Amino acid sequence: MAGGRATVGFRPGIVGIEVLSSSRTNGRFYDSVFDPTGRLASPFTPIGVAPNAIFDNNTIASVAYTSELQSAELNLTWLLYGDVDGEATCKFGLRGMAIDEQFNYSATNTIGTTSLSFTTDNRLIGPQLGFGRIHVFPRGMLGLNCLGGYAYNQIDRTEVFNGAPLTFNTTEGAFFGELGIEYVFTRPPISPFDLGTRGSA
Repeated sequence: MAGGRATVGFRPGIVGIEVLSSSRTNGRFYDSVFDPTGRLASPFTPIGVAPNAIFDNNTIASVAYTSELQSAELNLTWLLYGDVDGEATCKFGLRGMAIDEQFNYSATNTIGTTSLSFTTDNRLIGPQLGFGRIHVFPRGMLGLNCLGGYAYNQIDRTEVFNGAPLTFNTTEGAFFGELGIEYVFTRPPISPFDLGTRGSA
């Protein structure tokens, strides 16, 4: 898993605004198997069923899978509590997400090479509501963030079998949620004794 996240915010008083953007590759997988005797079955043939002449009895088979997520948010924040031990805030805003998945399969047998790919693109946008809490400890800081929302989802799916594409387009609603917990360790304050010892060394 690889990705990045950026947050920009401004809160002059109780009410503030923040903009978040993130991009992440959730999964990336590729593998190939070989059998010179031609006994490799495909994942599309159920166990116990006679081999399919097109998909089975392969000498080589390869699979690849990728999944990517991109997200952007625009939120208004409201300070519920703020003191020396931390703060609590609630947020309301709008989130847009792009979730893309792709699966590729290819295999070779005595008949020839078969290729099959599935591509699904999700485009979501909708309102969200969340809560955040930061608690300060003597040697660290604990952060809790949770939110949820409901989004309109445009789904575009394409299936390609041996070069022949077939496209499906649908729309539906989708609930989404997020929960994050983090703890940041901080260095304890340096005492005057430590400063004097370092100065005399």
